[in-house]
Amino acid sequence: MTIQYIAGLFDGEGGIYITQKIDKRFSKGILVRNIRCQVANTHKGVLINLQKIFGGTIRLKNHKRGFTWEIAGQKNVLDFLNKIYPYLIIKKEQVKLAIQYLKSRLSHQHKKYTDKEIKLAEKIRKMTKRGQNLKEKYPEWY
Repeated sequence: MTIQYIAGLFDGEGGIYITQKIDKRFSKGILVRNIRCQVANTHKGVLINLQKIFGGTIRLKNHKRGFTWEIAGQKNVLDFLNKIYPYLIIKKEQVKLAIQYLKSRLSHQHKKYTDKEIKLAEKIRKMTKRGQNLKEKYPEWY
């Protein structure tokens, strides 16, 4: 599989997700934001190839026949996104924001989130929103 193919697969069948949870390892409990990337497909072999190249996990999707490959960990996700970024079309802007966010977090990992990081995370979350009206998402098409 070429990196161009992987980028196209991610553009059409993938997504970036920000998970938020309270980490209670800290005395006050703090909100932690993690970025994950996923690709869904009914052809498990394609996802196995992604796993061989980038690591991650493959899960059976429970709501229909198919599988999901997921990569987590800030460094792993950043490596994946940096490699596919030049070849993206649909998700290029979202991946650009995710790369900015991850670079910023990795520069001061266990410190408080900056205002810029919080704003980037919210922009990424809004761009991931399912069921978004196509007219809102792509006004240039109408």
